[in-house]
Amino acid sequence: MPSEDNLIVPKAVDFPMTPLALGGTALWLIAAGIMWIFSAELAATDRSWWLHCALWGAALGVPGTITMIVHDRGRKRRRGPIGTRND
Repeated sequence: MPSEDNLIVPKAVDFPMTPLALGGTALWLIAAGIMWIFSAELAATDRSWWLHCALWGAALGVPGTITMIVHDRGRKRRRGPIGTRND
């Protein structure tokens, strides 16, 4: 059994978050578009809330994407110029 002095601590994963936020928002918009096409059928089966959920997902994705853009700008500052990191 290794002692605490010999444990290897992995570095935190640091990857850009903007593509994930954009992808999630895009998926919500695609889902909303598909449900918009079938909105009459959804309303007839009392499932029009599905469309509302997709629209809210896209609406909440916009400020999330903006937040991730700001986060990624800070990430570039934290990491420094290419070639100066201590990886």
